[in-house]
Amino acid sequence: MGPKEFTKKTGGRLWLGVLFVGLIIVGALAWWLFSKYNEYLPYVSHDHAAWGSFGSLLSAFITLGGFVITIATLLFLNSQSQDQKSFIDWQKKTQGFDWYIKHRQLFMERLRELQTTFGEQIRFRNPEKLYEGIFPDNYLEMAGFATGSHRSESAGKLLDILSQKLHVLDVELQKDAWTRREVQEFVVELIDTSHMMQVDWIGDDCDGDLMWNGRNTGINIYSIPDSTARLHTVFDSLSYHAGRPEFVGFSRSPLRYFREALIDFANFHRGGTLDVVRVLPYMNLLASLLRSTAGVRDETNAQLMPRTFNAILQALNSRADVVKMSDGLVAGNIYDIGYVEAVLALERTDIDEENRATLLICIEDLQNLEMALIYHNRAT
Repeated sequence: MGPKEFTKKTGGRLWLGVLFVGLIIVGALAWWLFSKYNEYLPYVSHDHAAWGSFGSLLSAFITLGGFVITIATLLFLNSQSQDQKSFIDWQKKTQGFDWYIKHRQLFMERLRELQTTFGEQIRFRNPEKLYEGIFPDNYLEMAGFATGSHRSESAGKLLDILSQKLHVLDVELQKDAWTRREVQEFVVELIDTSHMMQVDWIGDDCDGDLMWNGRNTGINIYSIPDSTARLHTVFDSLSYHAGRPEFVGFSRSPLRYFREALIDFANFHRGGTLDVVRVLPYMNLLASLLRSTAGVRDETNAQLMPRTFNAILQALNSRADVVKMSDGLVAGNIYDIGYVEAVLALERTDIDEENRATLLICIEDLQNLEMALIYHNRAT
């Protein structure tokens, strides 16, 4: 047992020992004093000077006794104060630990609710790391979480970074011109934001899902608004638990240019750390047709295959629409519309050679689409 532990354990009894010893000393002095006066008092009972001396000694005795009692009382009060302080410290630690457990449980329950909200298609890879990243001052040893404005400052170490990333993504979505490199940088940033939120995709694979190091991120090139909305919801929930305001953004739909740039990127991108899920054998043909039909125009700049273009856009409008294409009916309808429009456009005499060549490419893609549909229907 160390000195501190010994003092803590014996401090409560120290005052009793001092009081006991003090009373013995005072009692011994009192016995000696009064025994002497008992011996000599009969002979000095009429001596006023002796009685004055006796009063002085008696006063000194009373003063000494009072001093001893005062010291003992102070030691007793100090002991009581130390005991009370120790109890308060223990109570604070116990209460802080209880707060930590309840706050952490509430946070984990909210994460489970979010997983349910998204149809059990996502899970949080490391909830503990996410919790510590948002509440760095709240851990098992400290067992106390901040409140009010201080809590917001603590949580900002992760949430401020996420908020900035979401803001950049929101601004980028409104661009009206994209290169393939810019598209790749955007989706990588989106994947990184999802990764920082510890969001893992555990749903089914679908055409257009982005893969990172062989892992499906759940971010689909045909449903970027769904992906940003999911991250928006998760961020707002985390912010609520941290006492921070919600993110204001993603209120506008991405421009059509961005959708077309994403589809074009997926059509030409092959392999590497970043990859795109390809299930249906004719998705690349639809992407090629979308690119061609968007550019083939007459002298007045009117589209030569507008119905085909719109039909493809509708078919690739979202992840859910792409899933519906698995039976081949939608792609077959696109083939029917496209072939008729392409043949009719070729019969026109006001089409220049460049657009005529593009129409021939469209017909070739449509013929390949027909063959892919035949192969797909036989396989299924």
